[in-house]
Amino acid sequence: MSSPLEQQPTPVVLLVSDISGNRDFMISHKKALAHSKMIIRELIEALIRQIDVPLQLVDLEGDALFIYAPKTVDLSAWGRRGQRIVKRILQMFTAFGRSIVEIGSYSVCRRPACSNITELKLKIVVHSGEGLLNEVGGFPVLSGVDTIVVHRLLKNSV
Repeated sequence: MSSPLEQQPTPVVLLVSDISGNRDFMISHKKALAHSKMIIRELIEALIRQIDVPLQLVDLEGDALFIYAPKTVDLSAWGRRGQRIVKRILQMFTAFGRSIVEIGSYSVCRRPACSNITELKLKIVVHSGEGLLNEVGGFPVLSGVDTIVVHRLLKNSV
């Protein structure tokens, strides 16, 4: 087994899915914090259920998921893998939208957090690059310049 210093970065596709509006949502509904947390938890769990091969969850970052997929050198295999990634991303948007509707329609709660759930949006940023996969304390860690880039892209105003 090679040491971490000898490892080479691996070609990967990096994704960060972020629930936009979460900070303002939590702050504006701080009196109903338990309701706000429950809503965000349900939405995150709906997104996590959509993660499947070739995508792998690296980290849960508050209201964001850090996900990656290893790239292959074989172009035809990569074409199929790319199609599966796109399909998974579309399923994440569908699951998020479905969860927003379900939570909003089935809730009898009249607290602002529950009635203003449509303030929340989903943003997914995808970036192709390289990453170095390690394990720290039994947890996977993906690092490298491109992991910084994908997180910076998330902060844009799109």
